[in-house]
Amino acid sequence: RREGRVACVGGWTEFARATTIHRWVESNPRVIMMAGEQAAVVAYDYEIDFTMGGRRIQLRGRDLMTLEKRQGRWWLLADHFSSAP
Repeated sequence: RREGRVACVGGWTEFARATTIHRWVESNPRVIMMAGEQAAVVAYDYEIDFTMGGRRIQLRGRDLMTLEKRQGRWWLLADHFSSAP
């Protein structure tokens, strides 16, 4: 679990530095607008093929994000992803 901007950005930065992404595909997108279009829930399926630590990894899963619009900009409040079994 990562909380706060520094921890979240740091986690994704480390992932980007440690991997080579060969393929990324998003499908079945769904956007649900809420709170007078000041909030949104976004979900999609993903497929990723990458190399990390010399090992080739292929995963499928689902990503779910919650966003809020503040002063005309969208801010990510929560991101949850899980791999498909």
